[in-house]
Amino acid sequence: MAVVLEQPATDLDSPAIRAERLSFVVGGARVVADVSLDVRAGEVLGVIGPNGAGKSTLLRLLAALLRPTAGAVLLDGAPAHSLPRRAIAQRIAVVTQQATIDFDLTALELVLMGRHPHLGRFQMEGRTDVGIAREALATVGAAAFADRTVVSLSGGERQLVTIARALAQQPQTLILDEPTASLDIVHQLRIADLLWRLAHVRGLAVVVALHDLALAARAADRLALLSGGRLVAEGAPLEVLDEKRVQAVFGVSLEDAGVRPAGSLANASDPEGTSASWPGTAPSSNPSPRFGGGELSGPLALPPSESGRGGAVATRMTTPPSRAGSFDRARPEP
Repeated sequence: MAVVLEQPATDLDSPAIRAERLSFVVGGARVVADVSLDVRAGEVLGVIGPNGAGKSTLLRLLAALLRPTAGAVLLDGAPAHSLPRRAIAQRIAVVTQQATIDFDLTALELVLMGRHPHLGRFQMEGRTDVGIAREALATVGAAAFADRTVVSLSGGERQLVTIARALAQQPQTLILDEPTASLDIVHQLRIADLLWRLAHVRGLAVVVALHDLALAARAADRLALLSGGRLVAEGAPLEVLDEKRVQAVFGVSLEDAGVRPAGSLANASDPEGTSASWPGTAPSSNPSPRFGGGELSGPLALPPSESGRGGAVATRMTTPPSRAGSFDRARPEP
């Protein structure tokens, strides 16, 4: 009998995490300065900004892995650092930037490590824990890797397994730091699609730091733009990725960043309008094939009639009604 990953008990009317005027100082340098924002169930919050903007530090603060120098992080209204570490780990799962795993664990054994917050000090994993771990692998499309060693997997496959380990914690909030770094475009889109589904289908609060502005604009419901440790803009991608703001913060144009507002598809560089916008509610007649082994299964699987994504990423994808704005990734010139 299959074990279904539990639906997190979340209140959609209150934030899963609230940051109140967070600051963090290291060696006299203010890495994060007076940042306030909410992390909400059922949406993807993308954290963007140039190198050194404070993205990773902010994520560690939100996950209660660092104690803020000033301000507070609230989990369901309670100060995070007033809670036991185990209680935090049962609510928040963190996927760090790709780490080297050079020990001989199978993918299933690695995912089972996500069950530790739910076990007693000397308690071993039981049949239920193994079932939850296998369901987590199936959810990310990595069930076939269960008995393979982690070191034998590609970077993209390993990242999917790492996300499965986080899901095995059965968290309310999933925090990811650059989960698509160094991955090919197929795995980037596959992971972005997975995160969107975890938020919109399962109801998790998802926070993800990304360098790629085009991918962030496609994947996120809201963007938080950091610069010099400060939150300079927050809102829908179309609102945050303003041409002048992007020039001021990143020193490049939106076009140079591979991003352009939806609706500008049909132009001289793209006469057929084949660029993609995120996510899908009306796939074109020329959809890309489903990702091999990457279709979501179990509790996250949706037939095409219920979701425009339908397990596949189409060549043209349009914004759902709930989104206040979307962007298209500019197709490189031949």
